Amino acid sequence: MAYDTEGRRYGHMTTNLFECINKVLKDCRNISITALVKSTYSRCRKYFVDCGHQAQRKLNEGQVYCSKIVKELRKNQEQACSHIIRVYDI
Repeated sequence: MAYDTEGRRYGHMTTNLFECINKVLKDCRNISITALVKSTYSRCRKYFVDCGHQAQRKLNEGQVYCSKIVKELRKNQEQACSHIIRVYDI
């Protein structure tokens, strides 16, 4: 298995959840369980606070939907313009 200079693996693909957790908690190794739980809580809290601020900023800018949804809606709207509708009286 090969590693780069920062200790990350490359050349291998994994779907193992523990590999993901290990990367996130890499700086927290060899510490007590209490410190590990506090660190995890702190990181989660920071993540959710940052995401909340980002969402609030977008709402204040008038953006109701996320940019991915807006992009898909625009694409669908462009495709809808080329559709032809025929009404048949049955």
